[in-house]
Formats: sequence, C-alpha cells, structure tokens
Amino acid sequence: MTHTLLPSSAAFAAGPAAGASILVIDDDDSVRDVIDLALTHAGHRVTTMSSGAAAIAAFRDVAPDLVITDMLMPDKDGLEMITALRRLDAGVRIMAISGGGRYLGAVDVLRAAQLMGVRQVLLKPFGMRELSAMVEAELGRPAAAAVS
Repeated sequence: MTHTLLPSSAAFAAGPAAGASILVIDDDDSVRDVIDLALTHAGHRVTTMSSGAAAIAAFRDVAPDLVITDMLMPDKDGLEMITALRRLDAGVRIMAISGGGRYLGAVDVLRAAQLMGVRQVLLKPFGMRELSAMVEAELGRPAAAAVS
C-alpha cells in the first residue's frame, strides 16, 4: 500500500478536536517534520521533540492534550516514555508509532504499548489520513483513566 506523506486539505478539514496541543516525540527528523506539518495544517498546536529526555523535561510547560511517541528511540524507548508520562499525568492521552527496529518488530512494540493502556497505535510508514483519523479519534475520547 502506498502512503502519501503530504497532507491534502480534504484530509485535514478542522474537526471537533482542532486546536488541541499535541506533543510529538520521534528521533527521525523527517517523520517528526511531516507529522508537525500535517497536524499544524489541521489546526492543532504542535510541539516536537527529538528525544524522550527533552520531551519529559518540557511536558509540564507544553501541557499536551495528546502525546504521539515513537516506540524505539536511542535515549528512551516508548515503554519508558509511556511510564514517565503517566507518572507526570496519569490521564495523559498517548498514541504510539513505530516502524520497528533491528531486533524488535513494530507490531511487537505497538502491542506492548497497548498492554500499557495506549489506545491508538500506528505502524510506520503511515498515511496522513490514517494519522489524522487516529488523532481525531483519540482526542474525541475521554482522557485515560488513572491507573492505580
């Protein structure tokens, strides 16, 4: 299946969740930039970070409605990110993305994210319509319940 990485105006008409604050964490500049472009075009306020450590440090200032995190990054993997983010805000909405890695497949790490309560996962490469639909679905849901 071929995915286009350029947003179309039809794919990003401002929906009910437009204007949300979204924190995107990915060590791949091109992925981060395309997500930023697409979600900004959809009317969201997007903050991007290239490392998990930087994202954790900025989390309270950004106060995101949604965090989109890559699952495999050099400094903090996605499971560490999910745990750290939930310590800062138990109800934070998190979306996980992954293309897999050298030793771990994307499907496996995305399943692990789901086991940790992440409701929306997206396999790389993905299309912008697919990203938009998942973002809007997650933003339309109530915040995650606090985990005891």
